Formats: sequence, C-alpha cells, structure tokens
Amino acid sequence: MFQLIAGITIAFFTVIGITEVFRCGLRYLLTPPEDRVTYVVRVHGRDEGVEYIVRALAFAAREQCARNVPVIILIDDDMDTQTRQICDVLAGELGCVRVCKSQEIPRVINAEA
Repeated sequence: MFQLIAGITIAFFTVIGITEVFRCGLRYLLTPPEDRVTYVVRVHGRDEGVEYIVRALAFAAREQCARNVPVIILIDDDMDTQTRQICDVLAGELGCVRVCKSQEIPRVINAEA
C-alpha cells in the first residue's frame, strides 16, 4: 500500500515538473522581444563619481532587461580630460556605454535603433 501511494506521489510531482519546464520554455520562446532601453546621463566638468554612477546604472539596467543589452549615452558637457578618459575607458570596458557631445545625440540614438 505504501509503495502504491509513494509511486503515485512521485508520478504526480514528475508530471508537474515536466509541465512547468515546458510552460517556462514556451513563455521564453513566445514572448516578444523587449524594446531597447536607452539611458542618457549628462556629465559636466570634473565628476569624481561618474564611474560609480555608470557602473551602477549598467548593473541595474542589465538586471531589469535580461534579454536586451541597455545603452547608456554619456553626454560630454564640457568634461575635463580626466573625466573624459574615465568615460572612454568605461565605454570600452562595458560595451553598452557611448560618449558623445550634445550635438551628436540624434546620430548616436539613430545608430543604436
């Protein structure tokens, strides 16, 4: 009697597990892709915390948008050379960061679309 009840219980949980895996797979395959998220950050003068801000924003954006890579656009609003170097290093390191002047924003946004 115990073996019969244990067998039915194991079969029941096996069927539930298989259907759950199948359901999750279908949901992943059939959901439409998310739109690309673009963040714009204006950096002015000497900004000591730009690296922390951009890294935190990139981490949070990747956590929220699991299927698409977000784009972070840093607007150069008279940055000093050290801040510009930090932004260029972040752009090369993270891959989702673009640095541009305010006149170049339409070109950069259209290139990302």
